[in-house]
Amino acid sequence: MRQYYAAFLLLVFCLLCGQAVFSQTTVSGTVSDASGGLPGAKISIKGTIAATLSDGDGNFKLSTNTPLPFTLVVSLVGMASQEVAVTQNN
Repeated sequence: MRQYYAAFLLLVFCLLCGQAVFSQTTVSGTVSDASGGLPGAKISIKGTIAATLSDGDGNFKLSTNTPLPFTLVVSLVGMASQEVAVTQNN
């Protein structure tokens, strides 16, 4: 019985680790307007709590387990929010 329990725990552990490793998607880019990069813009995945902020040059990087395709929502105080579709992982 002990062997089955240990084998079951090992199987569950491997499945959970595999799920975490293979389902990561990283999106990166720059939020900018005609004058250059926009610092402090919020980039979030529509319908989730996953979000990040752009750095001082407008660059951002967001890792998520959300399966493709999904929509990014980019917002900044004083500007209209924009939505960008992410359909492939390149």
